[in-house]
Amino acid sequence: MKKLSSEGSDLRGNQHPVPTSDRERTFEQLLTANLFGAHTGGATLAIDAEFDEIVLCTDIGNHGWTSELILARLQRFIDAALGWRERFADLQTAEEASTHSRNAAPATGGPFLAV
Repeated sequence: MKKLSSEGSDLRGNQHPVPTSDRERTFEQLLTANLFGAHTGGATLAIDAEFDEIVLCTDIGNHGWTSELILARLQRFIDAALGWRERFADLQTAEEASTHSRNAAPATGGPFLAV
């Protein structure tokens, strides 16, 4: 995780800069993941407009929870943050490979396909 901060009872993990291309697909994936917290460990993916970053955030405030429940929520948040960090790293690697293949000259003697 690039950055993890706690302000009061909120946790925030900066995940990735907001992409400059294919934004619609990225935003669709974020919204889909947020549905009922299904792919976020109960946390929320959001865009921090001030820093132009995608962030994962959650509340672990004093709700009368046991220490075991707080630790479980923290672990789910960490697992989700690491999972999303990996997804964004894979996405960035794929984008870089695609850009490289579009800019590369075709090899002689064989077919050339840019994806």
